[in-house]
Amino acid sequence: MTTAVGGYRLSEILGSVSKHTLSEQVVEMLKRFIILEELQEGDRLPSERQLVATLGISHLVVREALATLAAEGIIVKKHGRGTFVTDFERGRIQSELIVPSVRFSEATNLHLVRCTIEIGIMPILVERVTDDALEMLQDSIYAQWELYHKGASISPEDLRFHRALLKATNSQSLQHFDDVITASVRRIVYSKPSVLRRNIKGTSDFITEHQAIVDALRERDADKATRAMRVHIEEYYTQESTPAVSKSANGHKVLVTANT
Repeated sequence: MTTAVGGYRLSEILGSVSKHTLSEQVVEMLKRFIILEELQEGDRLPSERQLVATLGISHLVVREALATLAAEGIIVKKHGRGTFVTDFERGRIQSELIVPSVRFSEATNLHLVRCTIEIGIMPILVERVTDDALEMLQDSIYAQWELYHKGASISPEDLRFHRALLKATNSQSLQHFDDVITASVRRIVYSKPSVLRRNIKGTSDFITEHQAIVDALRERDADKATRAMRVHIEEYYTQESTPAVSKSANGHKVLVTANT
């Protein structure tokens, strides 16, 4: 059976989900992260564990991506210490990033489908969500606030929260769309690589919106839950659509777009 939503087949939205393709996506994300965050020689990249949790991918995929970056001379791995940026030629990487990646195309379709799914499951969740699932969602919100107050990125917990919502439907058919959620998050990291190490403007609002969703589910109020998710998703993608800017080798600002 072919899974589809909003007139799109899942394969049309996601394209290939092979390990090779995911590894290439992570390579591009990390290149953008290094350039847009203006990391210098000796600066450390996010840990392998953090990348796995934030992007919803395996350790193997992350290791393949890091190996590619190391082979290109962009990073160096130091046993027991982490992964660090080298003194590489930035102009070449910047010229690559000015052109949108084909692997991150069809972003509008991806976001449309994610919105359709997450808003659409709210009435189902109101009927099916268990007390245990609600507690898991609430624990994720507590973890988000803890990370926020520490100044750490909430991205790993944000992904866990949204995947937990899908799982709480107790529907195997709907859980097939877990790949849409994780692919959408990877697209956001590609667009806003700064989320790998710090929170973007409005993060506290995102957490508050998560709480509003859980509160509405506890009250078994489908209309309220649907409104809360719609507000959250619209704000989410308003932030994501803002273009990223980097400095070129001569110090001028360069638009590094992630849009198609």
